[in-house]
Amino acid sequence: MIHLTHTDLDGIGNIIVNRYFDLRYDRECIVNYEDIETEDGQILLSKYFLGYKKTDGVIITDLSISLKVYRYLVNKFENVFIFDHHEKTAAIAKYKNVFFDTKRSGTKIYFDWISKKKRVPKILNDFVDLVDVYDIWKLEDPLREQAEDLNRVFYRVLTYGFDDIKKYNKFIAQQIKKIKDKNNSSFFFDDYEKDKIEEAKEREESEYEKAVANMQIRDDEWRKTFIIYHGRSKISYVCSRLLEENPKIDYVLNFNTWQPFGKTAISGKVSARSREGFDVTALKGFDGHKQAAGGAFEKSFIQKIWNRKEYTFGYDEVF
Repeated sequence: MIHLTHTDLDGIGNIIVNRYFDLRYDRECIVNYEDIETEDGQILLSKYFLGYKKTDGVIITDLSISLKVYRYLVNKFENVFIFDHHEKTAAIAKYKNVFFDTKRSGTKIYFDWISKKKRVPKILNDFVDLVDVYDIWKLEDPLREQAEDLNRVFYRVLTYGFDDIKKYNKFIAQQIKKIKDKNNSSFFFDDYEKDKIEEAKEREESEYEKAVANMQIRDDEWRKTFIIYHGRSKISYVCSRLLEENPKIDYVLNFNTWQPFGKTAISGKVSARSREGFDVTALKGFDGHKQAAGGAFEKSFIQKIWNRKEYTFGYDEVF
């Protein structure tokens, strides 16, 4: 059995669920949205399945799966299980072994299925709830600040330079150690993690100031007002704050400039955040959630957008 999951806190939360329940899959693959399929319909997931037989199976968590990709998977494997909450996956929600719910995170859906009729410690439930509150974007939830701190820890302890599960092993090991310790009843942050949280907050403020300094405000073809800015990290925080402090803005686009080893340059990746009422997945090339999505584009196209040679991304359909 192969397990494919997303690169963010919600995606890796599923791996932590695996570790707690000692679920050992043949392979665990960490997948970006842009590694699922191309805009012209080419299935990119095939590269993860080299050497596997039809009698093998696949579990997919927190990845947006279209009807075309689903058909590819069920033709490839006898056993396909999908646990997801992205809007695109709604098209396959009625099919066998597809567990879909927009009101729960990928980790929460998977955990609820795995832990059914099992006794689990409160600390594990706490961890899953924090992942859920953060990823579903429950801004008014009492756990919101703690959930944001968990995401801060997540990104501060990643081992950059790796593109596979090695990148996340430190975070996974830290959380499993806490969760499996019978002396711990509720979820908490240790002193090391508290230091990482403070470091993250300082970085957030710095990235926000940089964003304000370089941002542009535009109107698109549907008279929706948006901000574009370039930055390399703390994207969710910066976008959310820009929306909060600019009430007339419908959505924010980050042109990601993260490069390995501290280098900065347009990467082609774009992250989108919006206030309630505007669906950023309607923008061409964007996938994910209605208020939080992303896409990967040619660097030259992104440069044209930034330099106003191309003005907007356009829409997949009439808004």
